[in-house]
Amino acid sequence: SPDATIDIQVNEVNTAPTLTGDGAFSDNATEDATDPAGESVSAIIAGTIDDPDAGSLSGIAIIAVDDTNGQWEFSTDDGANWTPFGSVSDSSATVLMSLSTTKIRFVPDDYPTIQDAIDASVQVKEVLVAPATGMHKR
Repeated sequence: SPDATIDIQVNEVNTAPTLTGDGAFSDNATEDATDPAGESVSAIIAGTIDDPDAGSLSGIAIIAVDDTNGQWEFSTDDGANWTPFGSVSDSSATVLMSLSTTKIRFVPDDYPTIQDAIDASVQVKEVLVAPATGMHKR
């Protein structure tokens, strides 16, 4: 009987992650702090993402900042260098990987603590979790 060859192609499926809670930013720099340490993205979103795909990457997309009472900044090198978020939007987000060396901070203007400045200027915005597919480190 003749031999037959069958080619089988298996396509990996990327299951979308789901949010299981709200992230928390709890950096408590003082009013006069000009170089607060910031908080890692991995700490901010810890326990808030459920992704069934093993080895998936996670992160956040910053779509809005309010610099009225200070300046929001990010670092991708554990705080050695900081960059202002500048103008971000739904169509022009800053995507940050969930790494211990990727950080966010708020450098407050004239407020006793960073939390007072955040409370005075920031309304809760939706934080978008970027799916693993197509995510690029910034």
